[in-house]
Amino acid sequence: MPIDVEGVKRIAAMARLSFSDDEMDRFVGEFQEILAFVEQLSEAGAEEIEPLCSGCIEPWERAWREDRPFPSLPRREALRNAPDVEEGHFRVPLAIE
Repeated sequence: MPIDVEGVKRIAAMARLSFSDDEMDRFVGEFQEILAFVEQLSEAGAEEIEPLCSGCIEPWERAWREDRPFPSLPRREALRNAPDVEEGHFRVPLAIE
């Protein structure tokens, strides 16, 4: 299934994205590579293999652990490997302005 610039523009419009002409050309190539890979996967002949789905098992067949409260990590230990800490809290980039 080939894709062209118009196809990329439709996909971009649905995702509410805008791209320059250079980016459009690049995305056409990337989408074509992705579609070629998907075609390869469809040729793998996996029709006889049943899908694996852990959510498909009946609830009584699930092996859940008992939900028990336990002490959490001390704050100092939880923040030990954090890239940025401020006043005893994780500091993260602003996501919403």
